[in-house]
Amino acid sequence: MKRSHRSHRASLASTIALSIALLGGCSGEKEGSATGPTPVTEKAAKGAGGSAAPSQVATVDPDKVVARQTFKLRKKPEDTVEVGLVSLTVSGKIATLQLVLTPRFKSKPAAETIQIFDIYEGSGFNPYLLDLGNLKRYDVVKGSGSRFASDSVDTRTVNGTSMSAFAVFAAPEDPITTVDVHASDWWPAFKAVSTIQR
Repeated sequence: MKRSHRSHRASLASTIALSIALLGGCSGEKEGSATGPTPVTEKAAKGAGGSAAPSQVATVDPDKVVARQTFKLRKKPEDTVEVGLVSLTVSGKIATLQLVLTPRFKSKPAAETIQIFDIYEGSGFNPYLLDLGNLKRYDVVKGSGSRFASDSVDTRTVNGTSMSAFAVFAAPEDPITTVDVHASDWWPAFKAVSTIQR
């Protein structure tokens, strides 16, 4: 018998919550729902404080990335952030993106604490995946009581030091092996990123 859409969403959310708990990224709860792919138009496709917690920076190696880009902040172009793409792993119904963020802010002292919130200039951390071949966009999973992406305030480092960030999505529906990864709406994408199947 074909399962209902509600059952499918509940099953996907449970799978994601369990995977996050195993990664140690959050304390998962039972409730939650997943955001599936959103169709995109042809036009969109073309346009398309406190001290740093040691556990957030101790195991980060900015050299172990498959691609990296450096971006200027829109409001303070003298401040830059290096975004390193570590991996995009697909396991069952979920896809997990791992990034390394290295802020280099000339506007702040070397020992200043930098949050993801600062890097994104007051916006939340909401990367997304774009499957241009099938005109589908995958946003970070939304759920009640669980964290499916790095917290924009609690994830922090000091100026010039790398920190890790993650985000969880529904796995691509179509039989594809690459997607474009957008760390932000206003930064160029990481093109044709290969997925790691687990």
